[in-house]
Amino acid sequence: MLEHRFDDGTTLQGRLYAGTRDLDNKLSTPLAAQLPPTSSGGIVSFDRVYSGTALQLARRFDLGGTWVRLLAGVEYDRMDDDRQGYINNAGERGMLRRDEDDLVYNTDALLQATFDVGSKWSAVAGVRASRVRFDTRDRYVAPGNPDDSGTLDYRSTNPVGGVTWRASPDWNMYVNAGRGFETPTFTELGYRNDGSGLNTDLKASRSDHFEAGTKWRPAHDHAVEAALFDIRTKDEIVVDSNAGGRSTFRNAGGTTRRGVEAMYQAAWSPRFRTYVSYTALDARFDNGNRLPGTPGRSAFAEAVYLPVDGWNVAAEVQHLGRIYVNDANDDHAPSWTVLNLRAAARLRIGAFEVEPLLRLDNATGRKYAGSVIVNEANRRYFEPAPGRAWLAAVTLRYRF
Repeated sequence: MLEHRFDDGTTLQGRLYAGTRDLDNKLSTPLAAQLPPTSSGGIVSFDRVYSGTALQLARRFDLGGTWVRLLAGVEYDRMDDDRQGYINNAGERGMLRRDEDDLVYNTDALLQATFDVGSKWSAVAGVRASRVRFDTRDRYVAPGNPDDSGTLDYRSTNPVGGVTWRASPDWNMYVNAGRGFETPTFTELGYRNDGSGLNTDLKASRSDHFEAGTKWRPAHDHAVEAALFDIRTKDEIVVDSNAGGRSTFRNAGGTTRRGVEAMYQAAWSPRFRTYVSYTALDARFDNGNRLPGTPGRSAFAEAVYLPVDGWNVAAEVQHLGRIYVNDANDDHAPSWTVLNLRAAARLRIGAFEVEPLLRLDNATGRKYAGSVIVNEANRRYFEPAPGRAWLAAVTLRYRF
């Protein structure tokens, strides 16, 4: 990322990134499920190239006693996949069953204004215009599996606004509202229930967001944050079916998410600090059923002790509430709580910085479902979490 400051109130930022990734993954898909002509097989292989760039110009100035900060920007991101699928015959690569070039790119333009009115109030308003385009070129054409080349184009312009009141230097309250836009991914578009090719019936989801919250520092090195939120989504992208190693997706009629988030962190002494966070979420379809795959509550707590400078030991407790596994809500993964332990240090040896780390996750060996397969056709919803696991690592840095 590069930054150039023209003067005290004007800054230009630019960023550029690029990378590659490749994957060759064998799926536990039964051979019989790979035989239909529209199947992509049980081995996924792709070579991916991704890149992007962005440019932002910020200007701050005084407008008759009100400080205004304007931000304008443009963004471009791109991902190219050379993707193949093969028959998985007991772990051996078999016939080619998928061969295509997948391209997705987005272009965004944004404009945002922030107003500081005196020392107590600030407001923000902005708008973002987005376009996301998917393009696939099918090179695998066979009986029962026609040429599925095609494009999909999604566009949206979304506003956002908010107000913050600084009641004191250590306490503020805020209200934000905005509109969201989420396109499907290539994974969600990849399959249809009734044939091969992209799921062109899948729409982008659109949502209205509202949040109200507060941030407070009751004492030195103590901080409290809390927020209420309400999200109402139209055409939410949800799992339709999971069968034979293939996931398909659909748009739900409408969903709501309401909940509360809270956090408290404190340094009780130079040697001891704690952190606690909690989220309660009520996520439902319009018919009243809960959204599968979304926990009703989650919590995290951590206590860190620094016996000597540069060293720390910590205990973590993670909790996740019950998760429903299908649209009918007739089965669920039970809630779970696990204990993790860690010890770490940061040591300087001349120009070198050494960071050893030792972790013990799920220290009590708790057995629980770490994830679920939503709407799995054979009702095999549950994926077991790892048992007790340890990690030892060392990070070495050299400062020139």
